Order: sequence, then structure tokens, then C-alpha cells
Amino acid sequence: MKLLSTPKDNKGYVEELIILDKTKGIYKFSLSNNLEDIEIAIFDRTGYEIDLNTAYWRLNNDLSIIVKHLMNKHNVNYGMTICENNKKSIIINVRANGQWFITGYDEYKSNYINWETMEKARLLQEYIKYINSEDDADIE
Repeated sequence: MKLLSTPKDNKGYVEELIILDKTKGIYKFSLSNNLEDIEIAIFDRTGYEIDLNTAYWRLNNDLSIIVKHLMNKHNVNYGMTICENNKKSIIINVRANGQWFITGYDEYKSNYINWETMEKARLLQEYIKYINSEDDADIE
């Protein structure tokens, strides 16, 4: 369901508001065929510079059909939105060779950290807890 569309201007990207079926929330998507335009949209909306050339993309089998339709309608390969639940996240989708991929960044202590780094940090914390619990077991 389209709510509002702003035309592509000198920024090089178009924006449109949609309601996602899963969350029933309203999201503004920035759409373009140029990755640099998406970086500009991220900066315009967050004030942060993020280099998407080094982003880790993973297959997105759960991309909403509404987002797919939106990107197809504008004939773009990149779509970005910002989600603000219990944390602020930047979510970028890309269409490549008939498949959909996703990358993202979560706000943490006034910075945006990519999801891959966040997952590695979580796994490292779990490993440290495990090692410490094994050390504690050896003491007893």
C-alpha cells in the first residue's frame, strides 16, 4: 500500500512510505539503482556515513512481497529503510540475479555497527562466558 511518494530529485533517489504487512508499521524507503545514492540517503536520514562497498550481504528469503513490489515498481536494485523498535537499525535490500539480499547496521553507543560484526561480538561473548564457566568448574 503506497502512502506517499517523493520524486527522484538531485539526490538521485526516490522515497516512498509503505505499510509492511508483518509489523503493520509505516516505513520510509529510499530507493535507487546506485549504491552511492543509498549511502547519501543514509547520511541524509541519520547523519552517519556508512560505506556499503564493504557490506556483508546475506540471502534474504523473508523479504516482504510489498518491498519487492515497491522496488520492482521503481525498477531499482537497492531499497533502504530505518527501523526504530528497541534499537535503531538501518536495513538495506538489494536485488541481484533474481535473488534478494540484505545487510544492516544497528545503532550502538552513537555509532552504527554492521550486523556481521554484532553477531561476531555476540558469539565472542558467549564463548568467553563458556570458557569462564569451564574455569569455574575446574576450581570446584
